[in-house]
Amino acid sequence: MSNLNIEEISNNFLKVFFHVLEVETSQLIKFYQENSTLSFGIESENYTIYEGKENIQKFIENSISKKTNIYDAISYLIDENKILIFICGIAEDLKKLKHKFTRTFILCPLETQDGYFIQNDIIKKLKNFGTISESNLKRNIEKLKSKQNSKTFEEIILESQKLLEKKEKEQKKLDQKKEKERSKFKPKYSYNPIDEYDHEVIPENSIYVSNLRLATKDYQLGIAFTNFGNVVYAESRSGKSFGFVEFDSKEAVERVLKEKEIIFDGRVLKIRKFY
Repeated sequence: MSNLNIEEISNNFLKVFFHVLEVETSQLIKFYQENSTLSFGIESENYTIYEGKENIQKFIENSISKKTNIYDAISYLIDENKILIFICGIAEDLKKLKHKFTRTFILCPLETQDGYFIQNDIIKKLKNFGTISESNLKRNIEKLKSKQNSKTFEEIILESQKLLEKKEKEQKKLDQKKEKERSKFKPKYSYNPIDEYDHEVIPENSIYVSNLRLATKDYQLGIAFTNFGNVVYAESRSGKSFGFVEFDSKEAVERVLKEKEIIFDGRVLKIRKFY
């Protein structure tokens, strides 16, 4: 997806997502992650929020109309690398009754591979229950389009931003707690990197590390693991949130893998053997 523009990414996402919603609903869980949220509300009423991909999957399977027609969609970039998609559409329930709805997706880049997941999914069901005749579809479409620049649309965008801010505040508190724990870190070994342009990694002495911050430097990653052994090489892949660390022995790798949780720069790292 890295070579596509925002509109192409959004169009591809909507096409695949609503196809899966209608014909392979059980697979929707793949679009979400544990830190995802889905907010559902009926017009003029409060939202109910579902957190985590399993809770979201269960709610969608039991409560969301599977047949939908999207009449308009707009998307743009927010927070440098997230994509906000706002859609208007008509959904049909099991009783063949149709209702209008709006839906806001906030897509966030995956950390370990090229692609996006749904960080926030905000659904508003509009109060116009009943059958919508084909002769009135055009008028309904125009009404939905007109809402894009109205207060209603701005309120929906604001709601999505508020949800983001809430999650970010929660994450900040968690990061501060983890940073406090990390500050107790006292290295037992050394970081003496090999000065070599094309270093050939020894797999059995190395680990693969993900969930790094995008700005993590090689030396920062190396120093972070000096509590487990002498680090001879560390590489953080710029802008990819992953990298690897090589020790001078496989015993150090075993010490790392025995740890239940390793925190670095306020994040819980995901670690596995290099090979």
